[in-house]
Amino acid sequence: MGKHDTENFIIEKAFLTKELKRLGGREELVLNLRWITGCTLDEVARVLCVSRERVRQIEERAIVRLRRRLYV
Repeated sequence: MGKHDTENFIIEKAFLTKELKRLGGREELVLNLRWITGCTLDEVARVLCVSRERVRQIEERAIVRLRRRLYV
């Protein structure tokens, strides 16, 4: 990994961290549990006391919102 790759990685990580905080609430929690800690849909569902399908929907909505912000 070169110097520019490292710099880009740091910038991307900072952007994603900021955008995750902007999501807030359940969306931020679901993405953190799924992507950072590696929890399964079932595990996240138990934490939030919702169905596995509801977790999938929250995750999908959050990803759509992040993509919109990234490509605007």
